[in-house]
Amino acid sequence: MTDQDSGGLTDKQRAFVSEYLIDLNAAQAAIRAGYSKKTARQIGSENLSKPVIQSAIAKARKAQSERNEITVDGLIKQLVEDHSFARSKGNPSAAVRATELLGKHVGMFNKEQIDHTIKGPLVIIRTRKEAKEEGDDRAPDD
Repeated sequence: MTDQDSGGLTDKQRAFVSEYLIDLNAAQAAIRAGYSKKTARQIGSENLSKPVIQSAIAKARKAQSERNEITVDGLIKQLVEDHSFARSKGNPSAAVRATELLGKHVGMFNKEQIDHTIKGPLVIIRTRKEAKEEGDDRAPDD
């Protein structure tokens, strides 16, 4: 077999893609694919940044989802069921986790949605030294 396959991946890169699908851990996938343990973290990160590998991972994940009949709708339905079951069994931590995952799905915890505007007066705090230097006669004496 040649070092490059029809998808433009080397044998090690193809192995990396397969191993990455196991646990989505790039460093561990690199080690299992035969890269050096010493450089596995860097190689894993580099591999994930390469468009040809990104494409191969996306195709493989799509095929994996289709094989296992995993859909977004199915996962949401399962989370709702898990939430109800956890609450009925008195397991609040499991119910909260299911709620958290549902919230993440709908973007509730997206950092870009946080409103950072200041509501109310803006108070600027100065040190006594700064106040005296600015000539503020209200500055307390030391």
